[in-house]
Amino acid sequence: MQSRLKYWHSGEGWLVRLLRASSRFENHPVNLLENKRQLYWLPNSEMANRIIASRIVLVVSRTNEPSNDAIIINVPSDYDSRWGNGSNNSANS
Repeated sequence: MQSRLKYWHSGEGWLVRLLRASSRFENHPVNLLENKRQLYWLPNSEMANRIIASRIVLVVSRTNEPSNDAIIINVPSDYDSRWGNGSNNSANS
């Protein structure tokens, strides 16, 4: 529940389908989507914005609740450490 409070934004979530293989996007949250035949629901969040910006997903709809046939992809509790999100404390040298 704490993860939802930290990462979810208000507003409708996203129903999306994967258009291309996500495996070519190393170190990116789009790797959470694995099957091109599946419908996914993403909560309105920074993670969803990054996945949509990758342009390898098709936005089907915006909705407050997922459809019965959609897989719900929650923002992982380790989102910041897994995908940086601008706060990985590394310096460019």
